[in-house]
Amino acid sequence: FAVRMSYRDLIRCTVSLSDNNTCDWLVEFAGGTERVDGFVRGLGIGDFEVARTEHAMHERLENCYDNWSSPSSMVRLLRSVYSGEVLHGVWLEEFRRSMAATSTGADKLRAGVPAGVELGHKTGHSDRLADGVMIGDNDSGVFSLPDGRRCFVSVFIRDSAESDATNAAMTAEIAAAVYEFVASPRGGDSQ
Repeated sequence: FAVRMSYRDLIRCTVSLSDNNTCDWLVEFAGGTERVDGFVRGLGIGDFEVARTEHAMHERLENCYDNWSSPSSMVRLLRSVYSGEVLHGVWLEEFRRSMAATSTGADKLRAGVPAGVELGHKTGHSDRLADGVMIGDNDSGVFSLPDGRRCFVSVFIRDSAESDATNAAMTAEIAAAVYEFVASPRGGDSQ
C-alpha cells in the first residue's frame, strides 16, 4: 500500500511523536545516512556519526552504537537550527512548533523545568540488550528563560542498567540544575 504525507506531517511525526518510520523516510528523502552525516559535518559540527537508519537499528540492536553524538555536538546542531542557519522561514517555524509539541518524555527535560516554561525537545531511546542494558536514553532541547534568552540542553545516557524511570529522573534532575543555574543572576549567557 502507499502512504502520502506532507513534509510538514513527516517533521511533526518524527519530532513530536518520535516516529521511527517517518524519520527513515526523511533520511531517505535527504539522500541517506551518509548525506545527512556529511551535511551536519559541513556545519562544522564533529563528535557525532549518523550511519544507520532506524530500521537498521531495529534489525540488529547493536547497530545503535553506530549512531552517536556528544551532548555538546547536539547542542551545537540545535543552536544552528534555531539560529536559522539550517532551516528558514516556514520550515524553521514548523520545526520549532514540532519541538514544542513533543508528547514523548514528559518525565525527562519537561519534568525538570518549571511549569509554564517554553520547552522544545526531542527524545530518543534504544531498546534494551539481552542483558537489560539500554544503549541510549536521550532528550535534547531548548527552553526559554524569563528574560527571553534561550538555553540549549542535551542529556545522553549510555549503557544504562537502570530502569526507564531512573534514567528519566536523572535527565529531569540535570534539566532542573541547568535551569536553576542559567535563570539565576550568576547564570550568565545561556545562548
